[in-house]
Amino acid sequence: MKFVLEIDSENAALSDADYPVGDELARMLHALANQINGSDLGSLDGFQQRLRDTNGNVVGKATVLPQAVHVPTEALSIVQEIAEKAPSDALRQLADLAFEARKPYQY
Repeated sequence: MKFVLEIDSENAALSDADYPVGDELARMLHALANQINGSDLGSLDGFQQRLRDTNGNVVGKATVLPQAVHVPTEALSIVQEIAEKAPSDALRQLADLAFEARKPYQY
């Protein structure tokens, strides 16, 4: 499982010279921490939350990527064989999806 946090600092609330950027970041992170506090690992699987600045604009997101599904190497060989010999596009697409599930998440 991976926790990914993205914040775009190119907005008014995070570039206001009269308001410290650290205060705004701390406010957003504190709100996020309050939301997930006490959650167990399983309940966070697939979690997504938009982060909003003091003006209410979406400036980022927090995401918990689900755990990757383990596909045994032997099963991958069978899936590849099906993909090469599949008589229909539906079977080929199914085999391709199974093969893609083996790849690590990218963000």
